[in-house]
Amino acid sequence: MKRTFYAMIFIMLLILGALARSQAMALSSPTEKVPQLVQALQEEGARVQKWSLYSRNKMTVQSPQDFTNTAKSLQKTFPFFNWSDLKTTNGRMEISAVNKLPNFHGEEHIILFSYPLKDTWVTYIIYELIGSSWGQKEWAQFSPKLNHRLDVLFQEKGKIFACAQGFYSDKIDIVVSKKANEILSRFHAKVIEKVEEKTFESVSAYTNHWKDSIQTNGRKMNLQVGLRSVDQGTTVTIGTPIITIEY
Repeated sequence: MKRTFYAMIFIMLLILGALARSQAMALSSPTEKVPQLVQALQEEGARVQKWSLYSRNKMTVQSPQDFTNTAKSLQKTFPFFNWSDLKTTNGRMEISAVNKLPNFHGEEHIILFSYPLKDTWVTYIIYELIGSSWGQKEWAQFSPKLNHRLDVLFQEKGKIFACAQGFYSDKIDIVVSKKANEILSRFHAKVIEKVEEKTFESVSAYTNHWKDSIQTNGRKMNLQVGLRSVDQGTTVTIGTPIITIEY
């Protein structure tokens, strides 16, 4: 009887461990960050105005010809993007591409650039996704494509920056400090730094909701909230690990 009891406990622990790992993976998935931020804005009563996802990573390029070959490979991999000509200005080489996304009233960009530094070439690749409308169904359909793009471009090495911005009309009475605290509570976040003014508040915080983080003054942070009162109402912006759009 005892053996059966201990066996059942062992199986339950295995199941709970698997669920915890699964949840952690889901929370850290790049395609989950944007909808989590958008959902937070919607549940806080804000009208979503725009959202974005951004990633950048350093690449190894040995020469201008190597850069050209990399650019050609990207064009072959993403033929449905509208590619610019390769430009060279003061030694800096760059090529970019854009793909329109009507379902989101937005677009996605790929930028590859390189410049000489002493005896080497410093090269970066950037991916940015921007939208001004939101649909959960459309996101669910697009997210597998997004994951594929990020895997191809960064091989899981690029840090993902996600942002969402919303708006409260002047018909809704908003106290920026109170609303900032409500958003932080939603993510169970601990305040790291704060800038407060009468019509503006910016808070840097840390939450266990996401695994990745950056350092600020020797402390980890992975959530920023910014609110600003304007004549027509109040804008609210949330970003992880930091805000990358103007607020």
